[in-house]
Amino acid sequence: MLWSNNNEKNRTAVIRSPALTALPMTMKSMLSLLTFLSGRKQVQADYDHNKHGGRGFIEQPRFHSLIAVTPLDPAIRLTSLPARHGGKLIALPVLEADLQIENRLRGSLRQTRKGCNASSMEREGETSVVVAVVTEPRFTQRYRDYLEKQKLLDRQHRVQKLRDGMVALPVLAETLPERHLQDLRNRVAPGSSCRLTQLLDPLPSKKSRVCSPAQSLCLEVRRWVEDRGVTWCAELEADLPRSWQRHGDLMLLSEDCFQAEQWQSLEPELWETVASALGVQRLAKRGRVLPDGTRTPSVTLLLGDHGWVEHMDNGIRYTFDVTQCMFSFGNITEKLRVASLSCAGEVLVDLYAGIGYFTLPFLVHAGAAFVHACEWNPLAAAALRNNLEINGVADRCQIHFGDNRKLQLSNAADRVNLGLIPSSEEGWPVACQVLRKDVGGVLHIHQNVESFSGRKPQPLGSSDTRKEHGPHPQKIITDKQGNGTTGNVRGDMLPSASKPEWHSWAESTATQIASLLHRVHGGVWRTQILRVHPVKSYAPHVDHMVLDLECRPVL
Repeated sequence: MLWSNNNEKNRTAVIRSPALTALPMTMKSMLSLLTFLSGRKQVQADYDHNKHGGRGFIEQPRFHSLIAVTPLDPAIRLTSLPARHGGKLIALPVLEADLQIENRLRGSLRQTRKGCNASSMEREGETSVVVAVVTEPRFTQRYRDYLEKQKLLDRQHRVQKLRDGMVALPVLAETLPERHLQDLRNRVAPGSSCRLTQLLDPLPSKKSRVCSPAQSLCLEVRRWVEDRGVTWCAELEADLPRSWQRHGDLMLLSEDCFQAEQWQSLEPELWETVASALGVQRLAKRGRVLPDGTRTPSVTLLLGDHGWVEHMDNGIRYTFDVTQCMFSFGNITEKLRVASLSCAGEVLVDLYAGIGYFTLPFLVHAGAAFVHACEWNPLAAAALRNNLEINGVADRCQIHFGDNRKLQLSNAADRVNLGLIPSSEEGWPVACQVLRKDVGGVLHIHQNVESFSGRKPQPLGSSDTRKEHGPHPQKIITDKQGNGTTGNVRGDMLPSASKPEWHSWAESTATQIASLLHRVHGGVWRTQILRVHPVKSYAPHVDHMVLDLECRPVL
């Protein structure tokens, strides 16, 4: 396809092989049938307003383009076409208004890409045209480096070798400014020939053909929506999910998606399309955790009969109802760390067991001899019981159902896990109560710690120091140790540098626990910070932290 200006010398058309017939067609269908060929000839035209409905040939400024048409149907004679042919050439004139439509179509097609990385979807039957720089093969790499540096290289399409042996490098611009062409010829690759061409249906790059799940979802949903006569818009595209959690054949979508009113008229069939695009059979949408003490998730089942799922995590099977029980993928680092601990022969109390997030790693991988698991959500407790069975460790765990503050257990634990955020402070007295009075043990204390930007990180203690606190300074001793390990804890003790708020929180917690131990068990207790571990960023300036605190009576 070649566009001409008002200059007669530039009015050109594409030679299309011996052509005898063609179909009248709309501009859009014409675009899908256009063909580039290597040969070009200039066309002289005459125009008669009275012939062919005012669409004959003549030298008129308002005609801006001549387009070659692919022959289709031999049953239609040449004389029925609103065009004049000379020899083997068939051409159709295009009025200025038509050309403007054509150029808009060209622009939209150039923005689309056959790959899934396109910002808009290319519909079936449309033609893609991109601009490319042509040069000799030996200069290809120099041209590529220059275009990449100038951010002009089109990475969505392949560099192509043309029939004449030249190489075409697709570019992003409609046309390159002359200064870039001069740079390529004279400075980047002296002696090279440099010209622009247009590539019809350019080959997509390998990268552009790889669809991310989010891109595939966007393509499928958009196609489905438009097929139902709904106009696709930026608001709908922005309202699609960008993240989700997969649990077998159920996908749990984020809470910040499908909020626009337009979706409501498309339910429930919409969810079948979304599920198909994501390769699952059931869908659910996450909401905010309810402030009901049991951290019940607010999850809506969109597609499917039930929310029960099975999830494999570090070799451990978890079953639960996503609409009733929490499962955090963000805690995987802490679960892996817990699994790496050496707890052989130890008795452990998990004060906030849930479905077994930490109870199971302690039993299956860390080798705990026995775990007392506390949980007051009946649905989570039921899931925990089932998970203990399917992982073969039910005989080494006792579930204590109800409020752990009423737990009838004391002087039993070598280790206590307090895995509750934003704060586990309500469980600290119980943790001290169940800790062994004779030898003490280790507490794993979870907390959301707020920090503020602009403050420099600082070491969280690098030497053995002791501070005396409270009304009985000789009874409460807190050690801050920045390095070293104990026989029960593996890995690095503390980050080499940490936020000052982590430092303050760890020290304050160690002091309070020492005071609680003194009140619960009496005697002198020493609390030693073994490790402060960031699990994840929970919110801006809020970090989910775990403090490993060793608590020993001073005999």
